[in-house]
This record gives sequence, C-alpha cells and structure tokens, in this order.
Amino acid sequence: MEYSNGYTFIIDIPKFIGQNSEGNLLSLNVGNSFSGSSNSDFRKALLGTIGEGMERQILYDSNVENKLNLNCINLFTKKIESIPVNQHTKKFFFDTCGLATHLSTSNALENALGEFIERQSFIFTYLSKRKVKKVIKNNFFKEIIPDFLHDLKFYEISLISSYKVFFSIGLLNTSIVIGLGAGYTDEEALSKLAKEISSFSPHGSIKAIDGERYDYIHLFHMLPIENIIRAYQFLETSINIYEPKKEKVPKQDEVLDELNRLWGMEPMCTALMNDHYNTSRYTYSKNIKVFDLTWFPSLNLPTFTDEIYDSVETKGNCILDRSANFIPFP
Repeated sequence: MEYSNGYTFIIDIPKFIGQNSEGNLLSLNVGNSFSGSSNSDFRKALLGTIGEGMERQILYDSNVENKLNLNCINLFTKKIESIPVNQHTKKFFFDTCGLATHLSTSNALENALGEFIERQSFIFTYLSKRKVKKVIKNNFFKEIIPDFLHDLKFYEISLISSYKVFFSIGLLNTSIVIGLGAGYTDEEALSKLAKEISSFSPHGSIKAIDGERYDYIHLFHMLPIENIIRAYQFLETSINIYEPKKEKVPKQDEVLDELNRLWGMEPMCTALMNDHYNTSRYTYSKNIKVFDLTWFPSLNLPTFTDEIYDSVETKGNCILDRSANFIPFP
C-alpha cells in the first residue's frame, strides 16, 4: 500500500452566519475522513483544517481495536499503565472526543485534556439535566463576544471551577447556532466559543454526499430547529448566574486534582500512531487521546452500556437520562 503525503483541498468562501469569511474543507483519502475549519485569517483556517484532518486520520489508522494492550499515562497519578483492549475500551476510540494533534507534545496534551473536560461537562449536563449557571453579559463579556452574538444564550457548564466550559445556543438569521468553548480562564474559553459560533454554517447546509456515510454533523443538520431548541429547554430552569472576569491561569495539576476530588476522574492519555507513522503525512505531529474508562467514551449515546451509566451516576450522585439516543450538537 502506498502512503501519500498529499492533501486535496477545497478552498471555498461559504456563507457563514458570522463574520469569518474564509473557509477550507480538507478531503482525506482514508476512511471517508472529512474535516473543515474557518477563520478570518486564511493561514489559521488552513492550519486548523490540516490539524483536524490529522486527528481523524490517525484515529482511523491507529488500529486500536487490533491491539491487545494500550500503554497509557495516568495524568492524575503520573504512572504508566497498560490497559487491556476489550469491547469496553474500544468505545473510547469511536470518535475524536479528547483527541488533539499538534507539533508540540505539551500543546497536544493540553488541547486533548481541554476537550476531554469540555465533552465530559457537556454530556453530563445534557444527560443529567442539571442546573447550570446563566452567563451575565457584562463589559468583560462584551469585550470578547462580538455584538452580533449578544442575543444568544450563554451558560457556564463546567464540572470544575479551575477549567471553564461555556455553552451557547440561540437563533441568528432564523438559523440555530450551538457552540462550546473551554479553557483555563473565562477569557480563553469565551474566545474559543466566539470563534466556533462565528463560523457556524447555516442549519441544513451540510449534507452527506451520495454514497458517503452519515456523520454526526449530517444527522444534526437533518433535525428540525424546533426539536433542537426543545432538547435544551432544561437549561432555562437554571437560576444561578455567572459573571465572567479576568483571572489568573491555574496549573494543570490543580485541574486534575479537582477532577479527581469532585468526580473521581483519573484521565489517561495515550499517543496514537500506526506501523507506518514515519512515512505517513502526520510524521511530525503529536497525536494525544485523553479518556477515562469510568466516564463517557464519546457523543455516540447508543454505544453507552449500563456499566457506563452506573459508573457516572455513582460518581456524579445523579440519575442520567438513559432514554436519550442522540445529543443535538454539530
């Protein structure tokens, strides 16, 4: 089998809801992989597209399901562990949740841990229907979030106080907009959220090409807008408020300690690669996956077992909605 270092780019100027005009779609020739990114800066959009494409390709190429054991580092205990690859383990490599690619190992780890916290906070909030905090749109908020997004609803949904996760939902130009942003500070998390929702494609505009398998984003764009809004109405019952502010950056160990103390988490990280790593297009990239076998494996709810639900309910002291089969999220 030949391994090509070439990419096929589709350079487009789509009609985004927000103000980021340049967009790049990257088509990879492995596993029907598709990735895209947008930014007002063309170079950043291009790099974002390549990074996202690498994440998807390495996930397909790593062949975790064919391994007997997986070597990992327990980020909480700082110990190396060997995890047996079984049906339960494989569920955690279904999608790119908690996966990040970067030229720097430390940056890849930071990004992967951040996405892990973001997704665990989001999935737990959705399935537990817990009370979260409504964001007050103060001057600090308005300095970060563009004016045209101020009519959206914003919530702080993080499981911990040392790492922020913001969720936003609302209508813009009759189209539904949903986004997540996470970071060590309010400023970092809100900035990421603003970038994500500014480049949000109009609902219904992303469709599967004939013969292409349906991805999560295709299913989201097929849902009626009123169904999506109804799915998140539970957030309206939240009475607590959150006022964004300038704050110091906590250390990674503080975040890991709080995850363990409050939720019993011991995130694991592993490097993803395959037998052809040195000749593949991601030779110089660092590909890190962060996960916790006792928490949620992905956004794919139908793969969740009673073991997963029981574990999270015990650690979260809650009752989860086991009847849900899809989380409306792009």
